[in-house]
Amino acid sequence: MEESSINNTWLEFVGYKIVNISCDVMPIVGLLMENATRNNAEWAFSTGFSPITSITGESPSYVVTFGMKADFIGNDNLPKNTEKPYISAVGAISGIFRIDVEEKLLPKAEEQLKVQGPAILAPFLRAAMTSVLSISGFSGIIFPLINVYDLAKKEPFEIIRQDTSEPAEAIKHE
Repeated sequence: MEESSINNTWLEFVGYKIVNISCDVMPIVGLLMENATRNNAEWAFSTGFSPITSITGESPSYVVTFGMKADFIGNDNLPKNTEKPYISAVGAISGIFRIDVEEKLLPKAEEQLKVQGPAILAPFLRAAMTSVLSISGFSGIIFPLINVYDLAKKEPFEIIRQDTSEPAEAIKHE
């Protein structure tokens, strides 16, 4: 991915929705009695992208979906368990964006959306997942910052074109 000559006025962030969020906790007394974020807690974090959906029509828009997963795999009091994490928090967010550029710049703008969309959405998802874990009794979890640019370089760039007259395809979550 190369740097773009497109300025920041080309992208409009319309809004977002958290489309999936869950927190699964093993019913282990030792886990339920302590705060998992203490005693050298070990967490495994992962992220993922879905293909961007381009919705054509009167007002062309793009749907960007980004997901995160946080697995608590152990601490000083609970042995490391990477096969079945003690706590698994999963979340996904979809945002709607509009691109306003000349037709000849559209392919470059769409490629930049692959980075800009998740970069805009990630803080909202991090906050929602932190809240869910906190409400679940596991406070103080700090999600790492995400280098969306590096992640986007590793992911294939794909846009699914969809006309507004067709029914929307369901978003699939892993």
